[in-house]
Amino acid sequence: MEEVFKPAVPYLLECVENPDEAPIVRHEVLICLGMNLDEKSRIEHFLTNPDLIVSQSCEAAIQLIEYRQKCEEEERLKLEKEASGQLEEEEDDDDEEEEQE
Repeated sequence: MEEVFKPAVPYLLECVENPDEAPIVRHEVLICLGMNLDEKSRIEHFLTNPDLIVSQSCEAAIQLIEYRQKCEEEERLKLEKEASGQLEEEEDDDDEEEEQE
């Protein structure tokens, strides 16, 4: 998570916890948290919220966190391969296979 976002987290969580807040606001806040948090444990307790919009939005936010982490991991692995020269070798192998076909 970017440092700039960290101070807002407690206020955003407070907004989601407030049952008097409009459902669309709570939804948008959860999506925002999903795009910026690194730890899904910060919002998992909203999965059991009695408000269907909140619980479903929490599920979507957790999926965003997991997807972002997966993409970051794939990018990290790709960069490691590039650094070790393996990616270039694999591409050369793929090119040779295409030429043979």
